[in-house]
Amino acid sequence: AGLSITSNNTTGTLNLNNAKNITIDGRVNQTGANDLVIANTNAGASYAILLNNDASNNVIQNCIVQSANTSTSSGTIVFGTTSGANGNDNNTVSACDIRDGATTPAIAIYSVGTTTTAAQFNDNNIITGNNISNFFSAGSATVGMFVGAGNSTWTISNNKLFQTATRTYTTANTHNGI
Repeated sequence: AGLSITSNNTTGTLNLNNAKNITIDGRVNQTGANDLVIANTNAGASYAILLNNDASNNVIQNCIVQSANTSTSSGTIVFGTTSGANGNDNNTVSACDIRDGATTPAIAIYSVGTTTTAAQFNDNNIITGNNISNFFSAGSATVGMFVGAGNSTWTISNNKLFQTATRTYTTANTHNGI
């Protein structure tokens, strides 16, 4: 317990840029709780994890992933765009606690892929069995999982989306799960 990868970087903490076949498993002894924290404490558009530029076949599981990301065009975990031939494909995020850090992020999981050709879409990603909590911004629309343009054939299943405190908007906005 108590393992962490933490930064206060204005861009992000962990960038899986063109990463292939990486597994990050946050359990220390493979039978216990999520022990590894991957966090970014910067309140800008600062992700904790970015899958970018043809990142494929990567697995992030059993981690606590936190950010204070206040941007509505980013998230705690981001599936980004690509300059390569393919999108960020066949990646899995499972059994993670994706939640607030120093403050609440506006969006927990964010994906907007490259939209110029279908081959560059973020395809076949799996988001399953995660606890996604405490995403909120009083003055902006907020989303647990935002899967926008440039994405195809995602599997989103068995996730729990929730707040652990009362939230109050200061302007008329929408709070969405997915």
